[in-house]
Amino acid sequence: MIGDYFVLDAVTHAYNQLPSNWVDPVLGHAMVELAYHLAADPPNPRYAMSREQYLVDWQIPDVANFLFKESDTDVAVYHPLAIASFKDGYSSLAKAAEALERYPT
Repeated sequence: MIGDYFVLDAVTHAYNQLPSNWVDPVLGHAMVELAYHLAADPPNPRYAMSREQYLVDWQIPDVANFLFKESDTDVAVYHPLAIASFKDGYSSLAKAAEALERYPT
C-alpha cells in the first residue's frame, strides 16, 4: 500500500537473461542490454540494480521478495513472454506456473 492506495503491478516477469538462454547471440545480447538500460535509472534510486544483479536468471522467490518485501506492491500479475531470441521466451511459462503454485493468492 502507498498511503490508502492498493498497489497492483500488472506486468511482472522473471527474466532469464543469461547467454545460455539466447537462441541468437546478437539478438539476445541486444535485448538484455535494452532491458538493462530501461531499468537502470528507476524513479526511486533505492530500487536500482547493478548490471551483475540484473543480468541473471531471475528466480520466482527472488522476484516475489523484491515485489512484496522490498517495495509497496500488494498484488502482481506474472506474464510469460514469447520472444524468439530466447530459448524459454525470456520469461518462461514454467516460471509462471511456479509463481502461481507458490503464491496462489
